[in-house]
Amino acid sequence: MGIIVNKLRVYMVYVFCFVGGCMDYMSYIYLFKTLLGFMTFNTMIGIITLSDNGNGIFHLLIVFFFILMAFIMRLVTLYHPSSKNNRRYLDVEIFLIILYALLAWYALHHKMLQETNLIALALAVIGSFAMYLQNFVITHGHQLKTGTTLLTGNYVNFIYALADKITNKRGREQTNSELVHYAKTWLSFCCGILLMNIVATWLDFLGLLIPCAALFVASRMSQKK
Repeated sequence: MGIIVNKLRVYMVYVFCFVGGCMDYMSYIYLFKTLLGFMTFNTMIGIITLSDNGNGIFHLLIVFFFILMAFIMRLVTLYHPSSKNNRRYLDVEIFLIILYALLAWYALHHKMLQETNLIALALAVIGSFAMYLQNFVITHGHQLKTGTTLLTGNYVNFIYALADKITNKRGREQTNSELVHYAKTWLSFCCGILLMNIVATWLDFLGLLIPCAALFVASRMSQKK
């Protein structure tokens, strides 16, 4: 049983990647091309649309609130180190995703998301906070540094491992395991996107309850002793 639990702890990173793909797909499709875990993209879209038609303030406000949330969370963990509890923040993330899904579904079906407004901004802030916790606060248990929403670093790490394998700069077993790991992160993220692309037609935001359930089950099983 202990071996199974340890394996589940390692595989949490792939569940996170799956959740990240699901969340970013829904926000991109329904929240004015917002990416909840990718503030670089939101900054770019904000500046472009602001310079073109003056409407880019929406995306730039998302970035502002993301920075503010990160600053507050950093202060919390510095002044109260005991507050950095994986189980607690996992529960917070799950709650935020459920809240985001339900509120966004209600807003969408009551025509509250036809244009950028305070409701859309509030939803984006809730969703981006969940992704912030996943990427920067919660530890996923894998020994390799892995982004669960931003794949750029994972691509670079995959290429580095591949180059090391080809040139025999490191052990074959180590590079093979790294290549498999980063391939799994990519596949998990893509699976999240593909799943939401299928279910969005019928469920739209409620489709996020599927990855939320997967995260809940995986988190509970991985933390059993």
